[in-house]
Amino acid sequence: TDFEKPEYEPSPKISWWQRPIVWQPAFAAFAVLLLLGGRGAWRYAQTDYLINQATALLQKEHRIFFQDVRLSGGYGSSGPETTMGSGEEKEETYLDRAKAQVEKAIANGATSVAAKQLLIQISVMNQDYARADVLVRELEPLAKKSPTLANDLGVYYFQRQAWRKAEEYFAAARAGDPKLSEAYFNLALAQAQLGKKSEALAVIQEYLVLETDEGWKLAAQTLKQKLQTAQE
Repeated sequence: TDFEKPEYEPSPKISWWQRPIVWQPAFAAFAVLLLLGGRGAWRYAQTDYLINQATALLQKEHRIFFQDVRLSGGYGSSGPETTMGSGEEKEETYLDRAKAQVEKAIANGATSVAAKQLLIQISVMNQDYARADVLVRELEPLAKKSPTLANDLGVYYFQRQAWRKAEEYFAAARAGDPKLSEAYFNLALAQAQLGKKSEALAVIQEYLVLETDEGWKLAAQTLKQKLQTAQE
């Protein structure tokens, strides 16, 4: 008799990876995500990571003397100013390293205001005002939106002995962020330079309530005593 073909013949079992409609789009999506993730990681390593490293290096190594204006950030205090000795070589080394990291990040495509603001800080620390001049002119239009940038521009003008301009920026920084303690301390210093002793004392009182760092509180108390003595 003739072999009778069954009415239903099951299809051969096909694994999921043998089904293009399933794995091809999934693989393509995975490849795209992997590519984007890899590019993102590479960009981070070449830009933001370098900026973060430079910031951490500066905040670890740099100290600000009590009587000096304070840059934005977590910079520690050095107490009263003393004559620089063997520390000069160390200071030059870490500032150069931080500067190189930030400049490399910018060369690699970093466009953040934070990167150029950090270069302003480094330039002020190095007293490289020719470099700072260019950066300040570029970033000044953005200061209204950034209290920390306004504070750092005030530091630049204070160091150039442009007291009124410094006062203007410190006041703007304080208004933009009432918790930015550096702005209060700096504003008092600028007002003291302008002979506004009563205004400076009032700002110092506000600062002492706000500040939590004992070193900076001591600096403020010292400034307060000087202002009170000058008023007598």
